[in-house]
Amino acid sequence: MKLAKIVLCQTELAEAETLSKMLVGSKKEKETARDRLARLVAPPPKRPLYYCSNEITFLPRWTRDSVRYLGDYIDLLAKHMTFEFTGKKGSLRKSLGKNVYELLQIQTVKSKYGALLEILQRYNSLLYNPSKHDFYVPFSRPHRFTSKEVVLDAFITMKLAEQIKLISKNANIAASR
Repeated sequence: MKLAKIVLCQTELAEAETLSKMLVGSKKEKETARDRLARLVAPPPKRPLYYCSNEITFLPRWTRDSVRYLGDYIDLLAKHMTFEFTGKKGSLRKSLGKNVYELLQIQTVKSKYGALLEILQRYNSLLYNPSKHDFYVPFSRPHRFTSKEVVLDAFITMKLAEQIKLISKNANIAASR
């Protein structure tokens, strides 16, 4: 929620809250919420957003894969942004965390985009990395991620993706495929 408050405006937070409640409402409300989320994360790029759109149909029960595919999208954009700023082809094979770290080591990039890069670090540690590697489920929860966290993640991801695409030509091209 803290990350959502940093990235999203009040209108987006309110819409995310409404969709979260709808996912645990009536059958019609669930369908409406799923449809709205699927439109929010609609491709391009085909992969991974196409996969994410499919996983959204299983909300509110199955949550991990939606979070993972949203993170894969940010990871894809970060790889291309890092390659653009560093010129190192190896960036296209590195993880989100390593690419963000590498960008933070470039003073001109850090001074210009430091706030975004710090948000990407938090995104990686709170959402993306746990969705791929952390299979611990807190005792008080039936799943690693709640459906509300998936909804917030969808809004956060799409907002961060727009910010990345604004500063990186390569990321913008990768997102259009």
